[in-house]
Amino acid sequence: MDCEKRRFAQVSILALLSLLATSCAPSVPSPASAAGRLALAELPGLRAAADADLQAELARLAKEQALPLQLAPANTVDLTATPRSRIHNANLTAAERLQRALPPISRGLWQTRTSALYAGGPLRLSPVEIEQARDLVALLAVPRARFREALPTEPGRWGPRLIEGMLADLGFLEPLVLGCRLESIAAAVNLADRDLERAIEHLEPQLLAARILAVEPNLTTRLAAANLRADALHLAQAIATHPQATPATHATLCELLLAHTTDWPADETAWTGERAAGLLVYELVRDGQYLSLLSLDEVADLRERRTLEPTVRAVMRHLDADERFYLRTMRAVIEASRQPYHERKEILAGIRRELAELERSSEYPLIAGQILLADLEKAHLLQAEDRAATTAWIAALASASGRNLSALPVNPLTGKALEITREADVITVRTEALAGWPEIRIPLADRTASQPSPERLRR
Repeated sequence: MDCEKRRFAQVSILALLSLLATSCAPSVPSPASAAGRLALAELPGLRAAADADLQAELARLAKEQALPLQLAPANTVDLTATPRSRIHNANLTAAERLQRALPPISRGLWQTRTSALYAGGPLRLSPVEIEQARDLVALLAVPRARFREALPTEPGRWGPRLIEGMLADLGFLEPLVLGCRLESIAAAVNLADRDLERAIEHLEPQLLAARILAVEPNLTTRLAAANLRADALHLAQAIATHPQATPATHATLCELLLAHTTDWPADETAWTGERAAGLLVYELVRDGQYLSLLSLDEVADLRERRTLEPTVRAVMRHLDADERFYLRTMRAVIEASRQPYHERKEILAGIRRELAELERSSEYPLIAGQILLADLEKAHLLQAEDRAATTAWIAALASASGRNLSALPVNPLTGKALEITREADVITVRTEALAGWPEIRIPLADRTASQPSPERLRR
């Protein structure tokens, strides 16, 4: 699933599980609770499966320290604690601090006003919108300051167990995205006032949020980080192409991008986490809660076609084979993710072709094919586009600030070196296969106006 679909699915799953919890025996922890999800993470269903191949794969994953509780051990905090009981606890998680900085009671109105001005992508506000932005920035000055304070500076501080994948509570992404959009709007006001230094200050929180989010073992947060970084690059573009921008401006932007991307996470981190999260999905199905994975529309469609009960029976009858297919496929996916994107594309396409072929047979893995691997290729492409766009912008800014690149960076989408041309008044970087940035152009200011800082730029 793509990022937005995943967020909707997570809300739906947790809501449905909460309803199902009312029918559970008191002694059985509900998967809607943290304790219930920890119980699923023990993989009781998989451990009890009679399938010898599944048991062999379970043993391999345990040896590789790749099981859910090995990747993220059980939290030591009191799982029965509620936000209300912890309200005076100074050790709040980043997720709790974000919820308090941009609280749900006001967030809907703020999102509406924010989206009317900027909903991501190129940062272009009209004169009237700039004046509206001034009002909004002044109104939300305190929440914006709290948003910055809420951002963690190192991984693992968000709060929810992100290894739980689709079952993880990712409600904090909503205030996180809102806070970053507010930073872009505030920067647009600064740019209108020709205050580039202050505009750059609004870029760092977005790059920080993307960097810390991207390293988590969760595919949804990895793709959310890519979206946040794309917006940050659009802000960098607005600053770099401003008429007042100088080589020093470009050098500052380049250093900032480098500072937040030198520890770029390996693609396999997200996919290793995704496999562990997939194991929890199968545990949920083994627990008899397959329908909680479907949207209400999907359930209604199955009812209308009178295939609801047959579908559930088919899922349960072939569950061992389904999970076996998933684990075999994910092992190939994780191994492929260690290769550059342009080298793994054919492996991913082969998985798509295999699923298409199986769909015409009785061996089609319903859980793996329709839910867990549905958007496999798109997710890998988004990871690669994130890296390609960031690499291209660093190269463009480095060149615009007067640095001679010893070697041209490689576009991970193609495996070829980026094409950089320098003319008297513009730097151009052509990024083949990158849909969002087919070309990056940075106008060059009078080089005598301001000289860039002497620090050596590192790739």
